[in-house]
Amino acid sequence: MEDGVRLIRVQQPTFEVEPVLDNRFTKCRVEEVCTPAVHECLRGKEWSEERELNTELSQSVTTVVMECLRELNFSRYKIIVQTNLGENKDQSVRVASHCLWESQLDGAAEIKFISEKLWCTVVVIGMYVH
Repeated sequence: MEDGVRLIRVQQPTFEVEPVLDNRFTKCRVEEVCTPAVHECLRGKEWSEERELNTELSQSVTTVVMECLRELNFSRYKIIVQTNLGENKDQSVRVASHCLWESQLDGAAEIKFISEKLWCTVVVIGMYVH
C-alpha cells in the first residue's frame, strides 16, 4: 500500500474444462504426423520367427509414434498407443478397441502399414483429463 492507494489483485481460476481450440486431439493431425514416421520405421522390415525381435519392432514403432505425439504437444491429454503387427500371409485381420469418452474432447486415430512380409496397425487414443 503506497500513499493510501490499495492494490486489488483479481485472480482467474486456473482449471481448464476444455482444451484450447488449437490444441485439441484430432484424427487428421495425428495421422498426418505419425503415418510417415511409422512407414519409415517399418520400411524394409520383415516378420521374424523370434518373438523377441518382433517385440522390439513393436516397441520401436510405439516409441516413434509417442515421439511424434510429443511434438504435437497435446497438453492435458492421456495418450494411449496400441501397436499390433504380424506376418502378412494374405490373411484378413481386424483390430477393434472400445473406449468410453467425451466425443467433443477425445478422439482416436488409426495408422496402417502393409508390405509383402508384414502388416501393422497402430491405434492412438487421446482422452482429455480435466
